[in-house]
Amino acid sequence: MVVQIRSIVVRAKGSDYKFVFLVHRSDAPGEQMIEPEFYLEHARKVYEGTHFEIELSESPAWGRIDQEVPIHIHKNPASELSFICFTGQLSNLEAALVVMRVWAMGTVYALVYKEDFASLQAEHGTKFSEILGSAYDIAIAKDQVTW
Repeated sequence: MVVQIRSIVVRAKGSDYKFVFLVHRSDAPGEQMIEPEFYLEHARKVYEGTHFEIELSESPAWGRIDQEVPIHIHKNPASELSFICFTGQLSNLEAALVVMRVWAMGTVYALVYKEDFASLQAEHGTKFSEILGSAYDIAIAKDQVTW
């Protein structure tokens, strides 16, 4: 069930990049929007209980020319819906929002600097967003609930 639609604009070097997300909540594995095989392959389990998944409705990464830089999106093969590729359990909306913001900023980093953001994120951990702002001029310019 969609519990929120959120629009996030990331600004990098004077340009804006808009993302629109649909946040889905499930309370049992059978309600999840991402297929169980994805979780089994990457997390080694299917999450029980409350779990949030973040569908990507609009992205500046679609239609880009530089396909060699990974953009961490998972497309459900049955529904063909695209989701933020995140393998951890998101048991509350606040955790999902943090992942959404960090993923959007990281994706803009990948688009602007033509590098996968995963290694930079692993290097800086919880300081990742701060590093993107101070060292790379990437920040959230607008973050709003649209529904």
